[in-house]
Amino acid sequence: MFGIRFAEAEHTFNITRAVLVLEYMQAAIDVIITRDHGDVVPQLREAAKERLATFHA
Repeated sequence: MFGIRFAEAEHTFNITRAVLVLEYMQAAIDVIITRDHGDVVPQLREAAKERLATFHA
């Protein structure tokens, strides 16, 4: 019932802010992995492509 109480209290979901937070986190992770673990970037890209095909095809 969280969603209903949330709506009844007239709270809103700011989609722009949510997307900004998600993009910020993705960018931060990308910078950290590329900087500190550049050797695994190709494996991560391949894993991401496989997950895309498996879960979002």
